[in-house]
Amino acid sequence: MAASVADKGPQWERRCRTLTARTGADLLPVPGAKADDEGFRAVNQAILDHARGRLGDAEQGAGDPEELGVVAVTHGRRAGEDDTEAAAESAAAVGHLVLRLDPTQSPSAGVTSPRPEGAGEAPDAD
Repeated sequence: MAASVADKGPQWERRCRTLTARTGADLLPVPGAKADDEGFRAVNQAILDHARGRLGDAEQGAGDPEELGVVAVTHGRRAGEDDTEAAAESAAAVGHLVLRLDPTQSPSAGVTSPRPEGAGEAPDAD
């Protein structure tokens, strides 16, 4: 298992293995990436590049265009370098849907998504 998963401990590694087995997800090796800020940035960039490449392949087919959704499992922005939040913000900045999951909270999620042009105003909360 990659250093960016294995360094979180055996429980996290088991969760990652279970999730990827159930979903048939691709595991993308990033040669030379270590469990440090530079390695995390390289892995996050490789994931986004891979997803954008697959998105481009899907857009060449018929039908509605595909959209990229990013799931960020994070407690929120940490002090100092926060590569997960940086990747989520990068994806949101170019119009991708970002779903943030806080593993310390009960099952709920916050969604960050750009409003499509012409979609109208959000309804008032009062």
